Amino acid sequence: MNKHYWYGLLKLKIMVLIYFFAISSEVFAIEPANPNANSNVKLILNFFSTLTSRTDHRLVSGQFIGYSGGAKNAGMLPAIYSNTGKWVGIEGSDYAHWSPSHHIRYNFTNPELIKAWKAGSLVTLQVMMTNPANPNGGGLWDTGVDLNQLLVPGTDTYSRWISEMDIIAAGLSQLQDSGVVVLFRPFHEMNGAWFWWGGKNTSLFVKVWKQMFDYYTNTKKLNNLLWVYGPMSGATATSYYPGEAYVDITGFDVYSSNVNTAAIGGYSAMVKLGKPFGFTEFGPENSSNPSGNFDYRIFINGLKTNFPDACFFLCWDENWGLTSNKYVKEALTDSYVANREDLNWSQPTGLIKIGPDPAFDGIKVYPNPMRKGNGLNLDLSRLIRGHEIRISVFDIGGKAIIRQKLPSSFDGIYEFKNTKSLQQGIYLLSVESKNISAKLRFVVI
Repeated sequence: MNKHYWYGLLKLKIMVLIYFFAISSEVFAIEPANPNANSNVKLILNFFSTLTSRTDHRLVSGQFIGYSGGAKNAGMLPAIYSNTGKWVGIEGSDYAHWSPSHHIRYNFTNPELIKAWKAGSLVTLQVMMTNPANPNGGGLWDTGVDLNQLLVPGTDTYSRWISEMDIIAAGLSQLQDSGVVVLFRPFHEMNGAWFWWGGKNTSLFVKVWKQMFDYYTNTKKLNNLLWVYGPMSGATATSYYPGEAYVDITGFDVYSSNVNTAAIGGYSAMVKLGKPFGFTEFGPENSSNPSGNFDYRIFINGLKTNFPDACFFLCWDENWGLTSNKYVKEALTDSYVANREDLNWSQPTGLIKIGPDPAFDGIKVYPNPMRKGNGLNLDLSRLIRGHEIRISVFDIGGKAIIRQKLPSSFDGIYEFKNTKSLQQGIYLLSVESKNISAKLRFVVI
């Protein structure tokens, strides 16, 4: 046996491994930190991961609408639509409730987030958490908090911390029951010293992050979360990073009218973490008392030129936001920006649903994976004859890129040649007729 034989055998084994990996129903370009994350979580994460390869609609717009109980903020998104003709792609909120005192409530916030999701928007959530070391509650801006007490069972601080995490988890669970995927951003701006969890020992902070991740993932079974690491921009932006096994998406908060890397530090280091990246908060001018006269074209052009890996942004509310500043219509209608309608999810209540369905037994797709430039064979022999068959191919974000109808006289195996134009990646195939509707995943290699 010569070296060519062994080389050929090794190559064959590698191809077999690639094949069996790719045909798995759970194959995605990147996998969420939570191994039990649901299919929509995986689809959204992979949607974000593909945006930087696009030439248009590659930056998802977003607006923070306020805190729990902020009913006046519910009108922000319709106001933006009225002024621009666009619905933002991401709606953001917070479970903090400020009246009569600072505490956590989700019953005001969740209905708005569920409404946004069902309309086709993505959802992001942070929580201005109360200080568990403070027996009187509140304490968002308390200093000198010992994070280690959050990790020691039996202490009063630990008990209050678990109770607070339980309240937040109940809200997230309600969203999960409604099918909502949440871009969840805990401990935001942790590299600053203004919140009780901020500016602490980095290794201790990482332990607290991992504690929450494990509690929500393994104990609370929250499989609808994309974990977002969101520090303040600057030299320490990556210092508190808990590790790739505990984070899905990265970003940083920015308050500046100068949208360049000289004014906004930490970008290169954040991108090197290898996760989809965005501006988790943006506000022009400064973090307090902005004029409300900012030209939002500057922001979009600054991201195009200086932050090309950014795939989403979330504007802060009031005078920082999209209801109070100038040239917002021009910013949201820029071809670089993706709004709700550009996300084009294939179902009005969210992304394409993939899961156990008797319909899958009636349709076969092969070869899967298929090689780029080849056609895809569809075994439709179990469909009822005489009915029109509609075939669609969606990209990983749910955008339809191929649509075709088959004549009602068709029966048996069909070679779907339109797939020859597809690039390498993950796609979703929808087959519909009068008696069946099924969606399957296939891979182009």
